[in-house]
Amino acid sequence: GMGISVLGPTFEDLAANVHKNISDISYIFIGRAAGYIGGSLIGGILFELMNPHILLGISILLTAFGMFAIPFCKQALLLAGIMSFVGMSMGALDTGLGKVQVSPFTGLFCCCCRRCNLYGSRCYNKRCTW
Repeated sequence: GMGISVLGPTFEDLAANVHKNISDISYIFIGRAAGYIGGSLIGGILFELMNPHILLGISILLTAFGMFAIPFCKQALLLAGIMSFVGMSMGALDTGLGKVQVSPFTGLFCCCCRRCNLYGSRCYNKRCTW
């Protein structure tokens, strides 16, 4: 959550850091969103092929390194590239968390919503007893 929401409050400081107006660097939102979509697609494939827990750890580390590097960017294109990289790692991370379902409460909420009965389809949660 923090990785996604941190861009809004720091947008003016990032613009000053790269010596641009706010309207001149608005494309970093598009870069992050495109990276998020790409990371979700690639992450979905990788989480099927590899150990998901290792990939979750790698995704968390890559997101942390990218978030750490953002304040040190002095060029707008480098900032957009790192934002895209952070978006990719966050997209893969969110996809992996949806697959692994790390929280024990995720299965509980799924079963409590009775999605299976409402939509007439099978629930994809392996712990679901409906």
